[in-house]
Amino acid sequence: MSEITAEQQVSRMWQHIKGFHVVHFVSIGEKLGFFAQLREAEEGLSAAQLAAAAGLHEPYVKVWCDTGIAYEILEPAGGRYRLAPFLDVVLADPGGPRNLTPYFACTVDYLSHDLERYPEFFKSGETYTFQEHGDQFSRAIGDITTGLHIVVAKRLLPSIPGLKEVLEGGPHILDMGCGAGGSGFARRAREAHFTASTSTSTAPRRRARTWPPPASMIASGSNT
Repeated sequence: MSEITAEQQVSRMWQHIKGFHVVHFVSIGEKLGFFAQLREAEEGLSAAQLAAAAGLHEPYVKVWCDTGIAYEILEPAGGRYRLAPFLDVVLADPGGPRNLTPYFACTVDYLSHDLERYPEFFKSGETYTFQEHGDQFSRAIGDITTGLHIVVAKRLLPSIPGLKEVLEGGPHILDMGCGAGGSGFARRAREAHFTASTSTSTAPRRRARTWPPPASMIASGSNT
C-alpha cells in the first residue's frame, strides 16, 4: 500500500468542505423550487427564467446555476441550465424512492443546529431527545423515510413467505414506533395490494397515529 501523503490528506479535507457547501446548495435549490422547475424543462432554463418564476434576484440565481455546473449537479444547455442525468429522480421527485432532497433539508434545518450544540453537550452530558425537536422535525424525518416506505411496501413485504395470506386474513396489527406515521403498516400493506382490517400505529409520544384515521380526524383535516 502506498504511503499516505500530506497533500492527499489536504485534498480529502477539501472534499469534505466541498460536501458541506453542496448540502447547502441543494437545500437552497429545493427551497426556491429550482429543481422542480428544471425537471419540467427538458431543454433547460436560463437564470433569468428561474429568477422570474419566483421574483428572485437574477445575478444570485446565475451564481447558483454556475455553481451547480461546477458541482456537476447542473449542466450547460446552450445558454440555459438543466439537471445532470438522473438527478431529476434524485432531487426533484417528492415521495420517490430515490429522492434525497429531504435529507439535505433536514441536515440544514435541524441537524446542523444540533451539531452546533455538541461541544456544550460533550461538556455537560446534556441530551436533546428526538421528541424535544418538535412536530416539524418529526415531519421532516417522515419525509426522509418516505422512499424507504415505498421499498418496504413494493419489494420487501411481497417477498416474505406467508405474509400475504396472513394479511389477507384481516388481522389486527399494532405498529410500534411508527414515527410520523408515514409507514403505518396497514397503509403500506395496501400499497402492496394486501388487505389488513385495522392497524394502530404508535410512537413514544403524547399523540400516536392510527391508520386508517378515525372519521372525525378525516373530517377535521387533521393528520396528527
